[in-house]
Amino acid sequence: WRFHDEVAEKAQDDIKSQIKSKKDKELYKEFWSKLLPIIQSKSTLFKNTKPSNKPYLGVNVGIRGISLGLHATKSKVRVNVYIDVGDKDENETIFDKLSKSREQIEKDFGGGLNWERKDEVRHCRIQFEKDGNFQDKDSWDGMINLMTNKMVKLENAFGSPIAKLKD
Repeated sequence: WRFHDEVAEKAQDDIKSQIKSKKDKELYKEFWSKLLPIIQSKSTLFKNTKPSNKPYLGVNVGIRGISLGLHATKSKVRVNVYIDVGDKDENETIFDKLSKSREQIEKDFGGGLNWERKDEVRHCRIQFEKDGNFQDKDSWDGMINLMTNKMVKLENAFGSPIAKLKD
């Protein structure tokens, strides 16, 4: 009987998880549906982006494997440059080239960024992150304002350094 009870309990946990996951997916879709018109009024970068049911939205910046992203989770909101061209060494080379312009990038951004070379995994990222919970609808306006303003700053700060990578 004990095994039967454990299986039944696991099944209940799975159902709860799926319901929560479905609710989160619906909430993400609603969150991004509210954010997208605002970012689209400030930048053309996300003009062809549709609301997602995932915790992130990303757009390629014209170089394979380099994207700018917006993320919202239950604990953080973030905007970032994500680097993953499929090869760890190449990712690190791109990251290192960008980091040579770190001082100017952060000046243009208007503050410090987290530079994560990620030696233990393949990708690298450079990001601004702040506490926030996408499930708290009362804080959406503030989160969306912060995320969209920071994304525009990120886009502007990285425009020239990323364009130089094409040379």
